[in-house]
Amino acid sequence: MSPAWHLYPLCSRRRGVARRGFSLIELLAVIAVISLLATLSFSVSGKIRRAAQSTTCVSNLRQLGALMLLYAQENGNRLPPSYNPSLDNYHSWPYALLQMGGHEVIGIDSSYPTCAYRDQDETEFKCPTLSALHPAGWLTYSMNHSYDAATGRNYFREGLPVAMIAQPSQQIVLVDGAKTATYFSSTLDNLRNIGTFHGDSDATQSGAYQLGQGEAHILCLDGHVDTLTREQISTGKHNFIFNPVLNN
Repeated sequence: MSPAWHLYPLCSRRRGVARRGFSLIELLAVIAVISLLATLSFSVSGKIRRAAQSTTCVSNLRQLGALMLLYAQENGNRLPPSYNPSLDNYHSWPYALLQMGGHEVIGIDSSYPTCAYRDQDETEFKCPTLSALHPAGWLTYSMNHSYDAATGRNYFREGLPVAMIAQPSQQIVLVDGAKTATYFSSTLDNLRNIGTFHGDSDATQSGAYQLGQGEAHILCLDGHVDTLTREQISTGKHNFIFNPVLNN
């Protein structure tokens, strides 16, 4: 006959033994790991969102650049005027480009034109990064409105003659706008007032403008899009031209 202890089922020897739960330290460690993973997830998703917004902005500027060159082809090889209310028509560059894009503009010669396409949530006139600073605005880009340093003449106001520009690949035409207290200006006459909000949502005040500490997208006359940082703008260490330089 087998020994008596073999007659007892295995479970009977484990009666009264309680399962050990998680200790407080273990629970805190799990919570810390989950919090870390959540933080990393938010950080990655934020970077992906900012990258997507930046890509959209670049695409917008390329489309606007294509419309500007199309306008020039049909208007004596001149860009649309940056802003010139004395003209009978096309007195402001965004409305000229809206019409070139086939959109109806009502009251083009008035001080307050309207356009149904203009007021849509997403158009090539709105950078998603800058739109967050002023959700109700329809325009976040600014056209160069500077004077020729040699002659004091504002060719952008008149309609910049494309063939007269000495270095089109370096000549800045459109930029990410700087934000005033209530709107983005459609024109800028000073390179320092470009809105550098890509990659950095923090803004500092410079006179009437809010200026981010990140990067700005710029459209050059040859149609390519590039970037400028706030540091490059402040130090002047870049190869781009703001005040137009004409052929001799």
